[in-house]
Amino acid sequence: MGIRVSRQPMGCHAGSCKGFFLIHSRCKIAVVNSELEDLVQRVILAHELAHGVLHVDSKIRTFHELSYLDDRDFMEREANIFAAEFLVDDTDLFDTLQSHTDFFSVASSLNVPPELLDFKLRLLEKRDGRFQAPYLAQSDFLRRDISKPLC
Repeated sequence: MGIRVSRQPMGCHAGSCKGFFLIHSRCKIAVVNSELEDLVQRVILAHELAHGVLHVDSKIRTFHELSYLDDRDFMEREANIFAAEFLVDDTDLFDTLQSHTDFFSVASSLNVPPELLDFKLRLLEKRDGRFQAPYLAQSDFLRRDISKPLC
């Protein structure tokens, strides 16, 4: 993708930055907080890569616990959809759905937060109508501590 990835310590308290994307001297860089759990880093990285692929006209995107401006909602939703497609393989999802009936156990088995699974299921639902997403994810779901269970 032509995006450099950097993992940097940024703190692990509630207001810490989780990651951001920037362009510096024409070099695209996705920075992820190295103090987060591996699962969280993986999701944040996929989300930041999305900004690098989809939103290069915007110079910087950050993820932390501060409020989002309404005009960023579309870009955040787009980045979440990209991350869902990037991290959840269709075949793996179909196989997991055959052996798990509970939405949260499917998310856990696929090693993604339930909100990301929700975005993936919404995509599949729009594609062919076979799947029904629970519609629980909001664009700002990464504001919560995704290393903790939702339910």
